[in-house]
Amino acid sequence: MKETAEELGNKHEMTDKQKSAMIEFAKLHVEAALKSASENATIDDIGSPNCDGEWMSCDIVNKDSILSAYPLDNIK
Repeated sequence: MKETAEELGNKHEMTDKQKSAMIEFAKLHVEAALKSASENATIDDIGSPNCDGEWMSCDIVNKDSILSAYPLDNIK
C-alpha cells in the first residue's frame, strides 16, 4: 500500500474530521468488498491423475473471481 488514509489526509491538509470521514468511508468499502468476495468467489477443479492413474480432485479458489467480486465503480 502506498500510504494510509491519515497520511493522504495530512498530505492534502485535511482536518481531523475530514480524515475520520475518509477512514470511515474506506472501512465501509473494505467490509463490502470482503463480503462480496466471500459470497462470489468460485472454485476451480484442477484434478490430476495420481501415481496409480486414479483421478484426484484438487479444488483451488479462482483468484480472478475474488478480484472482480467488488467493482471499483461501487466507490463514488
